[in-house]
Amino acid sequence: MRTHRDRAMAEAMVLGGLRRCEVLGLRLTDLQVAARRVFIAEGKGGHQRQIPVSGRFLASLAAYLDGERPPDAGTDQVFVVLRPPAGPPLSPAGLDQILDSARSRAGLVQATCHQLRHTCLTRLREAGMALEAVQAQAGHASIESTRIYLRLADDWLAAQYRRAAEAIDAQVRPAKRCRTTVSWAAITWCPLWTEAGHERRAALPGWEQLDTAVPDLVAPMRRYLQQLDCILRPGSVSGAGLALRSFAAFLAERARDVRFVSDIRRHHVEEFRSWLAARPGRRTARITPATLAHRLGTLRMFFVRISDWGWPEAPARVPIIPADLPRQDHPLPKALDDAAAAKLLRAAQTQPRMLAQVVVEVLLRTGLRVGEFTALTADAVVLIGAAHWLYVPVGKLHEDRYLPLHPHLITLIGDYRAAHVAADNPLLLPRESGRALDRHTVTRLINKAGAAAGLPHIHPHQLPHTLATQAINRGMSLEAIAALLGHRSMDMTLRYANPREMHQTGENSLVAC
Repeated sequence: MRTHRDRAMAEAMVLGGLRRCEVLGLRLTDLQVAARRVFIAEGKGGHQRQIPVSGRFLASLAAYLDGERPPDAGTDQVFVVLRPPAGPPLSPAGLDQILDSARSRAGLVQATCHQLRHTCLTRLREAGMALEAVQAQAGHASIESTRIYLRLADDWLAAQYRRAAEAIDAQVRPAKRCRTTVSWAAITWCPLWTEAGHERRAALPGWEQLDTAVPDLVAPMRRYLQQLDCILRPGSVSGAGLALRSFAAFLAERARDVRFVSDIRRHHVEEFRSWLAARPGRRTARITPATLAHRLGTLRMFFVRISDWGWPEAPARVPIIPADLPRQDHPLPKALDDAAAAKLLRAAQTQPRMLAQVVVEVLLRTGLRVGEFTALTADAVVLIGAAHWLYVPVGKLHEDRYLPLHPHLITLIGDYRAAHVAADNPLLLPRESGRALDRHTVTRLINKAGAAAGLPHIHPHQLPHTLATQAINRGMSLEAIAALLGHRSMDMTLRYANPREMHQTGENSLVAC
C-alpha cells in the first residue's frame, strides 16, 4: 500500500472484518478512537453495530487524517480521493482499483475486498474468538452465515483432528503389515409368489419394457429426467427415475385406462400409494415410511414441475398434495459406542480380505460418505506441506474439501494399492478386480468385520456418526467437525455429533479415527 489511506482501508477489512461498503461509508463521527471502536451506521441490510478495531488500523488512520486527507474536503466521509481534484468520497471502483494495484505489486493472483474480510473472520476464529463474537464482529444476522464465511486453515483442522485421534490409537493397535513405499503421483417383469402365498420382491420393469407397454406415459417421464439431468446431481436423477418407473409400472399393471399423463387423476395416486406401501423393502417385509415419502414426494415434484413448465402433458391439477406424504420419525443418529468401535476396528484388521480393513478404517477415520469413498480418484491423496491430505471433490452438498489423513491410513492405502491396484486405474480404492466399489459391497464388507466382532447390523452411515460423536466428546470444535464432514449447516453437525448419546452411556470418549 502506497499511502496511509490505502493501508487503513485494507486494515479495516483484514483486521476488522468490515465490508467494502462499510469502509467507504465510515464518517468522521463514527470513529471512537479513545474506545478503539468504530460505529457502523450503514451496514448490510440497514443493520448498525459497534465493533472493536485494531490499534494498527487506528495508527494508519491517524497518519492519514493528519497528513493526507485534504482539510477542505467537502464531505464528512473518512476516505476521500487524494489526487486532484481531491476531496470527493472514494468510490467502490476506486477502492477496487487501489487493491488491484497492490495485489499486482505483491505478485498475488487474486485479492479482493471480500477475501480480506474472509481472512479476518477466519483468523479471529482460529485465534480462539467465540463464534458468536465473530458473528457480532461480522454483522451477520445468522450464525450459519458466519460459519460459512470461515475458511479454517489446514493446520488448524489437522491439529483438531490429531488431538481427537490420539485416544483411539492407545486402545486399538493396528495390525502390522509390510510397509510399502508408494509414489502418489434385461430382467423379465413378472410378480413372483411363494407356495406359502407371501409376495416376494418383484423387480420393476426397465424403461425399455415400459416403453413397449405404455409409450405415451414413458415419453414425457424420460424427457423430464433429461431436464433433471441438467439441474440435479446424478444420484437425485436416479432417485427420480426410480420413483417414476415405479409409478409407470403401477399404471401399466393396475390402471389400463390411463394412456397419457394428462389422464392421471387423484384416485390413481391413492391406489398407487397403497400398491407401493404393500411392496417389500430391501431388507424389510414392507418398504419404510421414508422410502414411501421419498417416492411420493418425487412424483409430486414431477407433476408440479411439468405444470410450471407449461407442458401439454400435465394434468389439469397436481394430483398429489404435501399431506399425502407419510409422517416420518426422526430418531437421533446411532453412533457406535467406544467398545463397539474398538471391536470393529480390531476385527477389520484381522479380516483375510484386505479391502475389508481398508473400507472400515477409511470410513471410520475420515467420516466420508459411501458415495464419496467409492468415487475417490487415484490422485486424491495429496501432500500439503509435510502432511498428507485427502481431496474429496464436489459431492452431495455441492462443496469440495480436504481431509487430514491419519498416518496409519497413508500406510494402509499405500499397501492396498501396491498389492491390488493397477497403476493406470483412475480410482483410489477399487475392488481387487479394478472395478469400482458400490454401496452394497461396502455395506457387506463392513458387516463381515462387524459379524466377526459380534456386532449387530451396521449401516455405513453409522461410521461418520461415530467419528463425529466421539470427536465432539474429545473436545473437537463443531466448526472442525463440520469441516471434516462437509456440512454447511451447524444443525446438521449437531445431529451427527450428539454428545448426549455418549454421556448417557457413561462411556469414555474415544475417537474412532
